[in-house]
Amino acid sequence: MTTHVEKVKKAFTTFYTELDINAVTVYWADSYRSQILPESLGQKEQNREESIASLTKMLGNIKEYTNFEFVEIFENENKVTGHIRTAAILKDGTEYNNEAVFILTFEGEGKCTYFKQFNDSLATAKVGEKLRA
Repeated sequence: MTTHVEKVKKAFTTFYTELDINAVTVYWADSYRSQILPESLGQKEQNREESIASLTKMLGNIKEYTNFEFVEIFENENKVTGHIRTAAILKDGTEYNNEAVFILTFEGEGKCTYFKQFNDSLATAKVGEKLRA
């Protein structure tokens, strides 16, 4: 049986290396909700459809990820927590280096119901508008 950590590692790696949104959404429950924190970034909690629209828009502004790494990842019952570092080049040539900590909650048949990610506030503030354009 595949653990939640194994699912997350596979999904995130494919998402970041191939810019494939389906790599993560396949694990989302219909009741999925997400939030990017801290709240000072001004991003509200989103439902599944809003999350897909936001990720699609973000990926549309990224040329490529030049680095993706798990610094740490672990599972405790129905939650997976991790620390990642990413480096991307936006389509306009802007570099975006982010460091984030995430928490995913899984329920029922192993689908993710909640995703919370704490981003590098300074890095995200510098390019946030470009990612959401």
